[in-house]
Amino acid sequence: MQERFGGSNERSLRDGVQAKRLSAGLERSTDVLVGLATGIVLYVGARQVLAGDLTPGELTVFLTYLKTAFKPMRDIAKYTGRISKAAASGERIVDVLEVEPELRDAPWARPCPAVLGYVEFDDVHLAYVPGHPVLRG
Repeated sequence: MQERFGGSNERSLRDGVQAKRLSAGLERSTDVLVGLATGIVLYVGARQVLAGDLTPGELTVFLTYLKTAFKPMRDIAKYTGRISKAAASGERIVDVLEVEPELRDAPWARPCPAVLGYVEFDDVHLAYVPGHPVLRG
């Protein structure tokens, strides 16, 4: 049992490390893409500002729009690991909710009337060993 648990634990660790590597790679790739796009826009925009086709304010506004447009993509890359964990947790919850209970009401069972909050045992006798009662009456 301990060997099985150890093997399962090692596999889980390897899978977790691999998932973190992939997530970090995606985040890095997204950051590089955003940096390259910003650099290209800045370069082309600066050339247009120097040529007089664009004002520095317009370039600044365009860069702000670009940053705003890339934010959702960066957030998705950042939270990919959390999203996958949440999805896996959701699947486990659904599995638990779909389990059929072993105990079922008998076909002749009736609904329980309103309970007042206490239980009364009347005239109960109990003995674990015959001739030595524990409860009398």
